[in-house]
Amino acid sequence: TETTYVFSTPAQKTLKWGLNLVRSMITLVLFGLLIGWLAPSFLKSSAGKIEKQPWASLGWGALTWAMFVIACLLVVFVTIVGGILFGVLTLGSVSGTIVWLGILVLFALILAFVLVTAFFTKILVGDALGKWIFSKTNPALAEHRFWPMVLGVVIIVAVVGMFHFPLLPLGFFGWLLNFAVVLFGLGALWLWGSSRFRKPTTG
Repeated sequence: TETTYVFSTPAQKTLKWGLNLVRSMITLVLFGLLIGWLAPSFLKSSAGKIEKQPWASLGWGALTWAMFVIACLLVVFVTIVGGILFGVLTLGSVSGTIVWLGILVLFALILAFVLVTAFFTKILVGDALGKWIFSKTNPALAEHRFWPMVLGVVIIVAVVGMFHFPLLPLGFFGWLLNFAVVLFGLGALWLWGSSRFRKPTTG
């Protein structure tokens, strides 16, 4: 039997690209609305870190990314060493438990990181971007609970998506821009967390 390859036409590729773009916008906006409804103070304070400390957010985001990679490697190393060590000691049940526990921890780390980078970071950066735009064009909407996030998320998805337009070889720049957004968002989360759990100083 002969294998038949079906190639998409430019129109089909463009349609698929457009549908994916709209789907991404709707998903992120809905998720952002949910966060803004359930945890408005978290969204406001964490996104505010990007507005007030943009370069610190970028730097801490890069460090957070590196820490995630190191943490995954550390989990793999401890799992392998623990499995081998207890296997040598003929504690097979313990060795198996360590291996499965390591796999679960690694899976949980990766799943949490993917969710944060795919959703939270873009929503935080989108909210900060939307507030900045509204502060220049319509200050009354800059402090709105939802509109800055909606505007910023739509802009981010649209701009990143334009670089991934199937008829233009600009995918690398889209990936680079998306990575920058992720780093800013991760850094904002780090700064928010550190300020949240920092002990107040007594004078």
